[in-house]
Amino acid sequence: MEQRNRIYQNISEPVGQSPLVKLRGITKEVKGNDFSKLEFFYSSHSQKDKIAFHIIENAERKGVLKKGTALVEMTLENTGVSSAMIALLKGYRCVLTISDSVSQDTINLLLAMGAEVQLCRVEVAPEDSKPCDEVFKTFPNSVSVKPYLNTLNSEARFKISGPEIWGQITGIIDSDIQRIVLN
Repeated sequence: MEQRNRIYQNISEPVGQSPLVKLRGITKEVKGNDFSKLEFFYSSHSQKDKIAFHIIENAERKGVLKKGTALVEMTLENTGVSSAMIALLKGYRCVLTISDSVSQDTINLLLAMGAEVQLCRVEVAPEDSKPCDEVFKTFPNSVSVKPYLNTLNSEARFKISGPEIWGQITGIIDSDIQRIVLN
């Protein structure tokens, strides 16, 4: 899998192709082999690109997300940045409800990508979708992805991260592999 000289056509193409690096110095006192998955190489610098991409693509395949549909999501930060980036790429309106504890830099980034940002109080837990549900009701032609409650969140790990890591370590799998850390 030679990616070094590849020119991507858009920001979603690298999804599922982050580097895997063998850790040497930091783990030299630990028995076995340790690896770090450098998922900060993605466009949003987060592994959440995989999740957002997978959920959005799935909604498109099912026909519930199409041109003219708004993408509505409650997010704490990284998934929202990934969703806003992919919505921008695909031409969707993106409305995000986020905690009022999120940094102004993140809010500015979301706004720069065209997302509409609605703040909610800091006490809202990730699994509490009520703020998003209220916003969702105000957009009649919208899809709510609810990444914290969506089974596609973990499916993205199984269908994208798993095969990616397996492909990268095939041939070196042995009882000495101790950890693979997703960064």
